[in-house]
Amino acid sequence: EARCTLVPGRAEELASARRDLPGALSEALACNAQVRDLARGLTDAPHFMYLGRQLGLPTCREGALKLAEITYRPATALPAGEMKHGPIALIHQGAP
Repeated sequence: EARCTLVPGRAEELASARRDLPGALSEALACNAQVRDLARGLTDAPHFMYLGRQLGLPTCREGALKLAEITYRPATALPAGEMKHGPIALIHQGAP
């Protein structure tokens, strides 16, 4: 895959995932009320912290950036393994 080629069976796997996409989207949209309730509970949070490991860290960084851009509230993305070295002090009662 590093050479932009598919290993045997990968094309079928991707095609299957594509066929399952409408169902997955419907399932995600069915959670709309739960997501809205969760968002309402976070409206007064002064700061958001995203934690990630390995390949999830860039996703956390992008999520923190997007949240900060949209809400104008501070959002930080950190490697989960670094929590014991200071950032843990940012966690307090009521922190999301």
